[in-house]
Amino acid sequence: MTLTVFSINGYQGDMWSGPQADVARYLSNQGLNLAYWQPVGYNCTAFPLSVGVESGKTEFQRLRQQHPGPYLLSSWSEGSIISTEAVRAELAAGISDCKAAVAFGNPYRAAGHWNPSGTAPGAVGDPSGAGIGGPDNNWTASPDWWHNYAHGPNQPSYDGNPGVDIYTCCPTDQTGEAMRIVFDFVLTQWHGAIADLWTFGQALITNGTCEVLAVTNAIYMAIAFYGSNQQRPHQDYSPNPAMNYLAGVARGLAQPPKAPD
Repeated sequence: MTLTVFSINGYQGDMWSGPQADVARYLSNQGLNLAYWQPVGYNCTAFPLSVGVESGKTEFQRLRQQHPGPYLLSSWSEGSIISTEAVRAELAAGISDCKAAVAFGNPYRAAGHWNPSGTAPGAVGDPSGAGIGGPDNNWTASPDWWHNYAHGPNQPSYDGNPGVDIYTCCPTDQTGEAMRIVFDFVLTQWHGAIADLWTFGQALITNGTCEVLAVTNAIYMAIAFYGSNQQRPHQDYSPNPAMNYLAGVARGLAQPPKAPD
């Protein structure tokens, strides 16, 4: 059965470009010819973001039916939300077709889950923080074969690129907690108007949900991020370690099983 590598781009992304596409292309007949590359097209411009996430999950399941059997997965940003929710649901249902996955800038990355780590080639220390999705969404039980690549405050990063990607390395202090509440609003309710962010933030302060300084910092960081001034750490991920990792897995899957002794 043909091995498939699926790729899922981020918000307002192009399915043919970005780190997730670079990884998949490397494994395809445009590179090592180890797998069939199937990008997942979805409504990646939608607000609230949850509309795009549901669109992506539906399309991924449709494509899974077209390309059944073992697969690899490469995702970035909003695409990593889709891939996390999809694979987590498959594993809960006893489906183990996903053999390895890589995620760049994953908003649902749990604290302490990063790659390369341990004794892996190019291993770095914990980038710090956790996904902006928060405790209700971040995948604390992600398997060892699920690799998260992150740019965090603890440097050097795995690829040497500076900056903090707040999507996947959100602080764990009061500002971070406010940012996660704001992100949940962006994910489920926000339609793109900056004024609505301030209105939502004012409601958090009025209700006593968060401290004034934490909310103010969170809103400013959100505006800077969505205004593209601070998006570079979320965009300039090197695909190289992920390429090597998935290529190794693909080669292993291509080997015939050993005969019993």
